[in-house]
Amino acid sequence: MKELTQIYKDTGKQLIEDLFKDYLVVTEKLSGSSFSFKKSGEGINFYKGKNHRPINLIDRTMMIYYEKPIHYIKSIVTKNLSSIPDNWMFCFQYFPHNSPGIITYDRLPKNNLVLSHISVTSPSGKVLKVI
Repeated sequence: MKELTQIYKDTGKQLIEDLFKDYLVVTEKLSGSSFSFKKSGEGINFYKGKNHRPINLIDRTMMIYYEKPIHYIKSIVTKNLSSIPDNWMFCFQYFPHNSPGIITYDRLPKNNLVLSHISVTSPSGKVLKVI
């Protein structure tokens, strides 16, 4: 809210009133780690950060950081794999503990994951729409 207060001081009351006349969506930038998955053929691939290369077995062996969300996603997705659309990337913020970054949270989300968005891509990987 500091930013909104500063905008008010800098630009005046009219801009703020105009801002709230229209439909307004306010989102919080979560301080977790980016984690995503996408259906790939008859299985699923997992991704860390903004990396376009799937997490492979070597990554998983060297860094067990994402094992908990990988196991959770596999447990719920495997049963319903056919219902997941091709070329949809499900993107999450992952919280391994209450202080994953500069913010300390009072509570952790269920399964330590928050779905932030879904990217619908073309077969070549170009983002067509973000849900």
